[in-house]
Amino acid sequence: MSLSKYGVLLLAYGTPNGLDEVESYLKNILGGRQPSQDMVDDLKRRYTRIGGRSPLLEITRQQASAVQEVLTEGGLDVKVLIGMKHSRPSIGEAVSDLKQVNPEAVVAVPLMPFYSKISVSQYEEEVVKAMELQGGTFPLTYVKEWYENHLLVEAWGEKITAGLEKFPSGDRGKPTILFTAHSLPKRILEWDDPYPRQLEEICKRISGHIGINDWKLAYQSASSTGEEWLEPDIPQTLEQCRVEGHHNVLVVPVGFISDHLEILYDIDIACMQTATRIGLTLRRTESLNVSSLLINALAEIIRNNLPIK
Repeated sequence: MSLSKYGVLLLAYGTPNGLDEVESYLKNILGGRQPSQDMVDDLKRRYTRIGGRSPLLEITRQQASAVQEVLTEGGLDVKVLIGMKHSRPSIGEAVSDLKQVNPEAVVAVPLMPFYSKISVSQYEEEVVKAMELQGGTFPLTYVKEWYENHLLVEAWGEKITAGLEKFPSGDRGKPTILFTAHSLPKRILEWDDPYPRQLEEICKRISGHIGINDWKLAYQSASSTGEEWLEPDIPQTLEQCRVEGHHNVLVVPVGFISDHLEILYDIDIACMQTATRIGLTLRRTESLNVSSLLINALAEIIRNNLPIK
């Protein structure tokens, strides 16, 4: 059996790797229940609009490779693997692969910097369940949140600075910064979930880092579940920008670190259509993806959570 001193699990939501996997992907999200044909058709339509598939899996693989390179160059004997919650390679498959390298300790990092009981905690449950099902365990440190990492703040500052340059100088006023993040059901507020507060905190830190004052936070990509979701959403906030007399808006998807459907369709297509309809000029920052600052942030977080001797 090959040996690796430390193991790392990078955890992501998952994505169908083609239109033929959309139905099974939705079934996984629904806990095994069969999705309606309308749900399948709608998701296929959106994936078709972005080219038939999301780049999330490939980007996550690139992130894992880059993190492994940084950690290895730093003198660590480490194996970095990825696990997807709702698609392959699954979290269970990643745990199985880790068992084969027999690590002395493992750090699991969800590739979303903000904690919510309704989302991020479920990844930890999946890792623990996978270890139990395979009849073994290893010392595990689960990173519940990492939004406060200084390199993450710098990474977004870098992207915003570049994004502001997409607007011609003096063209109808300085752009308003619109931070966005995935919405969650409003019931999380009943248990004082930290997710909204953490988002507000990082927006303030990023804004302070690059010296901007005019910014807003909006939620996106709410599901049609029949319950209330966090607000304001993007259309409401864009309308507010128009009423306030703004003309230029730079969207910063601070709640995500990689390009995927919620970026490439919900912002680049749906959000863009809304902005155009109400007379706003809208641009988006690049996602962090494999930004060197992001990769170094992840490497730093991992190092800080390993029992390095």
